[in-house]
Amino acid sequence: LKMNPLAYGINYRQKELDPNCEQYRKELILTAARSLDKAKMIRFNDGIGTLHPTDLGRTASHYYIKHATIQIFNELFSNHMTDGDVIAMVAQSQEFEQIKVR
Repeated sequence: LKMNPLAYGINYRQKELDPNCEQYRKELILTAARSLDKAKMIRFNDGIGTLHPTDLGRTASHYYIKHATIQIFNELFSNHMTDGDVIAMVAQSQEFEQIKVR
């Protein structure tokens, strides 16, 4: 980040104003924390800045499940799903995005 800020979308003016990119890193962390909190993978207290992992977040981390997949599961999961509904939900996950059907 410090060696090549342009590769991370930081322009020269921003680099001059914030040579250590502290503000950029802070915004990056806050954006990621809010996204993970929305996916119910962590509990993020925006007021004091604390992060607490949830069981869902630990499980997703252990099995390398992307947070976009967890968001899909959170949106589509219900108590009364048929087998076809479950397969359709799993098929929408990000991990299957690059598999080609022949």
